[in-house]
Amino acid sequence: MDCRNVLAGGLLLALSGAAIAQPTNDRIDLDAIAKAPRIAGLPAVRPAAAQIGFAESEAVCPERHGNLQISGGELRLHQLFTRSYRPVRSFPSKDIKPVDDESYQYEIASKNCRIQLVVRLQVRQDGVWTSLSLPWTARPSIPPDEKRAMLNELIGQSRERAKSRAPAESAPIGRKPVQTMLGEGLGGLSEGFAFEGAPTTCVDAVGTYAFDRDGATFSFMAGLPGDINHFVIERADVDAYRGRLYFLQGDCRYEITIGMSLWYHYDWTPLRLALIPALK
Repeated sequence: MDCRNVLAGGLLLALSGAAIAQPTNDRIDLDAIAKAPRIAGLPAVRPAAAQIGFAESEAVCPERHGNLQISGGELRLHQLFTRSYRPVRSFPSKDIKPVDDESYQYEIASKNCRIQLVVRLQVRQDGVWTSLSLPWTARPSIPPDEKRAMLNELIGQSRERAKSRAPAESAPIGRKPVQTMLGEGLGGLSEGFAFEGAPTTCVDAVGTYAFDRDGATFSFMAGLPGDINHFVIERADVDAYRGRLYFLQGDCRYEITIGMSLWYHYDWTPLRLALIPALK
């Protein structure tokens, strides 16, 4: 399988080194896909997807699939659980952790395979891209004692505000929980990447994500009504082991760096990106 294919507007564009060397910067414009001439009988809404693929291996790698939402300067990953599929998760999520004052690391791992994403939000000012900081309480550079003092102060302020409000009416004892049309066996989990000073007008996107042994795949529908999915996807890999995607709209973009590694001889060894020309 060609792990560097990009599905755009129903056309499979092979961007591998088999026919032509991979450009340093690949680009998918969802608006251009939506405005392309439509074949009679096909819907106006068209799929677009970008994948960061890695070399094949025999390792059993973790899998995670769900919906991706970007709105109001925050990126979120949503999962739907069923009665038969309900993984044990913690809150706050242990899958997401700050690696510096400007970056989150999202990691899923099995015994001998792990997939890591590093997420940043950047804005362009005077032609220069600058990474925004994480919220104050999430920054590794802030001493834990200082964070605890600030959190205790915020909790105290919240309690004082609650005392000043009229007490809410209590729900009648014995009331049955509200059931949705989807049934009682369904649930969901949402994990977010928030940044301080994030612009409210940034990328607005709804799509799906899949993390598995093939790498990371993000899929979107171009041509949706309203302000959703009018952005550009750019690819500019860091090196032969780390792929990088940008979700770009105007002067705001999300930077997502993806890597995969295998447990080998008591240490994690990075896996090469798929179909990268051999280093000279």
